[in-house]
Amino acid sequence: MVHSNPVPSQEAPAISREGDGSIQEPRVARPPLARRMNARLTAMAWRSVFRFLNLRLKVDRRFRRLIFRRDGQNGSAVVPDDWRSTIVLASRDGSFSVHAIFAQGRVKHGRGTAVNPDLTLTFRDAATARALLTHPPSEMLEMMLRSDLIMSGNLSHASRFGYLLTALAP
Repeated sequence: MVHSNPVPSQEAPAISREGDGSIQEPRVARPPLARRMNARLTAMAWRSVFRFLNLRLKVDRRFRRLIFRRDGQNGSAVVPDDWRSTIVLASRDGSFSVHAIFAQGRVKHGRGTAVNPDLTLTFRDAATARALLTHPPSEMLEMMLRSDLIMSGNLSHASRFGYLLTALAP
């Protein structure tokens, strides 16, 4: 015997157990505290890397030449040496996302995603994104093969970003 329900099923509001007939809103599931803290710490760690990267670009001329070089008469930038890129790092579950914008030898960074990124690195979770901070950037390929990382966008931007992370280490 097949039962059919003529009305599409919808979540019914919970009725109070106090017996007063009041209606309570259904609870929205939140991730556990440990996962939320993990995501916050990962985002803070990546923003710290971007801050340090920006500081190193300001102070170290040789390092700055990796992405920006002023040539010409008026100090104008030669287009091939002015690396402009917007990179987004995020988790699949949406627990964290940060972005970095490289332009004119500087790095601006922030929370959330950016409009029209050149490269988006989507990690399985925040812990996987943090693992990239402690492993060599060459580990990105291994992460992609294990499906821990999905890369979308320009591969040359991923290569240069990995090179900058490698050059950043002492």
